[in-house]
Amino acid sequence: MNIYFLTDGISEEFRKGETTLELTNHPNLDSICSRGYIGLYEPSRRPFLPNPETYVIYPFFFGLKPENNPGRAGLELIGEGVDIEKFPNLFIYRIISKDYDVRKGWDKAPRVQNEEEVFKVIEMMKEEFKETTRTIKSTIGSKGNIWCVGSNGKESLEDYINWLQFEISKLGYNCYPALFQDYISGHSEVKRPTTLYGWSKGSLPQALKMVGVKLNQTIDIDEIDMFNYPKKTKDFKERILPLLKIKQDKDESAIIFIKETSNASRKRTRQEKINAIGFIDNMIGFTLEEMGGNTNIIVLSDHQSNIGIERTYQGPTNYGYARIKDKPSRQIRFTERLAWGETQEIKTQPEVIDGIEQFIRSQ
Repeated sequence: MNIYFLTDGISEEFRKGETTLELTNHPNLDSICSRGYIGLYEPSRRPFLPNPETYVIYPFFFGLKPENNPGRAGLELIGEGVDIEKFPNLFIYRIISKDYDVRKGWDKAPRVQNEEEVFKVIEMMKEEFKETTRTIKSTIGSKGNIWCVGSNGKESLEDYINWLQFEISKLGYNCYPALFQDYISGHSEVKRPTTLYGWSKGSLPQALKMVGVKLNQTIDIDEIDMFNYPKKTKDFKERILPLLKIKQDKDESAIIFIKETSNASRKRTRQEKINAIGFIDNMIGFTLEEMGGNTNIIVLSDHQSNIGIERTYQGPTNYGYARIKDKPSRQIRFTERLAWGETQEIKTQPEVIDGIEQFIRSQ
């Protein structure tokens, strides 16, 4: 069995000082790279977008190529049952006040004041363009002022945007276009039965579902439990690990996604990220204790998440993998700098994907 620990934003820029991985004790992460492989890679991006995105990088490991990833708009529309093959011109927009300075960041625009009137305009747009578009309220963010649109053609999408801007301006707002994308169909099916376990919601599960990954999530653990490590640890030990043990001798894969490291980097403190890394290390430790046979553990990060910085940037990112039954052949820490010192190269994501697959087939 193959167990993937997807550690959102665990990596940092290592050429400008000590990283959180270097400041943290994580013996179980160290055990993985000491008995197997460690390295750095450049995560892949969707075409024409400058920054790496979690819901693009991780699904690529399981068969959804970046050029076929429909992005947040497409993934949210799919989640609401919209056939984006029929409405492939995709668009996210935010309703913001006319006097808001967009140079502060479109994602920081405050919630609209007269929501009821705004919602009426959106419903009118749905009815007016019901033959050519599909519109849903986005779950991105907590301010409730984002919508996703799929259109059957660029002209109808342009008409929709122009009409919406005209109508919404009467209420003192602007329609701020955030993300455009054309969906290009085509992707690979997942190579072996694979299940996403845990507490992930939103774009990532929808993207993984596109390549046939099954979902086994805990419904009562939500965003409010983001940093509730005792609750998640209990669920992991009492529910998830027993399920993995049943399948440990099968040619299957399990995915565990941990978001806390990224959120701690962007909105909290270094100590919060240290705690998040400790949580990841503990879960890997429980797995090393309980699983046996030819179980493989693969640890992946998706992008650099530096302390106090909201955006993600392209840059060297950690990965490591090993078989549980193998004994450590050396002592090495799971850090960005030591990964560079070990390999002196930065691989592409496709190279890492091929390397992991060869490693799995070699047992």
